[in-house]
Amino acid sequence: MSGPASDTDSNARELLMDTAETLIAERGMGVSLREIASRAGQRNNSAVIYHFGNHDGLIAATLDRRMSVLDEQRRLLLAELDARADFTVEDVLTAIIAPALDLPYRSGATHYARFVEQIRTHPVIASTAPRTDNWGATMALTQRLSACLPDYPRRDLTRRIGLMATTMFSLIADYERRGELESARGRKRACRELVPILAAVLTARPADATP
Repeated sequence: MSGPASDTDSNARELLMDTAETLIAERGMGVSLREIASRAGQRNNSAVIYHFGNHDGLIAATLDRRMSVLDEQRRLLLAELDARADFTVEDVLTAIIAPALDLPYRSGATHYARFVEQIRTHPVIASTAPRTDNWGATMALTQRLSACLPDYPRRDLTRRIGLMATTMFSLIADYERRGELESARGRKRACRELVPILAAVLTARPADATP
């Protein structure tokens, strides 16, 4: 008896996360839990509360299911980088970007990047990301990236990486809107384009910098 009920719960959770990802991507954080439940085909308007506790729980779970897969692939790429002594900013960026451009879309995502663009500054993300195992490799790659950069003051380094992340999410969302991530060829082309652009964001000297 417990098996079918568990399967039903799992299917409902997936539908709610799929729906939340799409609606938040399209319309922002103001989408109500009632509408998410209704669009997911849940007759009970408290379905989100039952499965996720609250709005923040739904957001965290929707992101976490993607991050667990991305971080697993990034962990493999991190190990490859750490086996070398000469990796570059571009190498680290590729390890960060390539999984995000590929894995969600191979599993059927259509609004992943736009969802992340909407929620990435939400407090629930800022507070949980550094403490979850699903971000371990991503955090480690960010550290490797910092080590590859010029000797910026800490405040400037943090700001530069933040600018890179904002640019990355915005550009991936644009590729997604245009349907350019639906094919493996389009995803590879996007990665080739994004890596040098983001490397430039990280390494370009400010106009008023002295030699």
